Amino acid sequence: FADSPSIQGTYLLESRDLAGGAVQKPPSIAGMVSYTKNYRNVNVSWINPDGKRLSISYIAKYRLTQTIYQETPIYWMSNNFNGQGVSYTVPAFKGGENAVTIKNGTIAFPLAGKSPVVVFTTDGMTATSRTTQGKLIFVDHWKKVE
Repeated sequence: FADSPSIQGTYLLESRDLAGGAVQKPPSIAGMVSYTKNYRNVNVSWINPDGKRLSISYIAKYRLTQTIYQETPIYWMSNNFNGQGVSYTVPAFKGGENAVTIKNGTIAFPLAGKSPVVVFTTDGMTATSRTTQGKLIFVDHWKKVE
């Protein structure tokens, strides 16, 4: 088990902290992520600052070791993400290997490229998204429910 850290479980999105200090809670946001031993399924919906609802549905096979997180996209669907309507095109940044940090009972790694960075604890996870210049976009708070 020392060679295979585990993030298995089901996580519900409880809140999103925005860069300007606002906090979104359901029903403005909704999300669930499930990690099995080898697969990740995520569904997230939120309302952006101009009032438009956006959503992402994503399935991937993943590999997590003490040093690497890597996922292979299986299915992607987004609505109004990056200014598009409905899209089934997996973003080019999906699928790469990312470094994992394990420290004081937490497991941390970027999901794709550099952002968002997820941090898993025994109670849940956070996902912090930043621009390429490092400016905060949001911090999502997920509670582990299973």
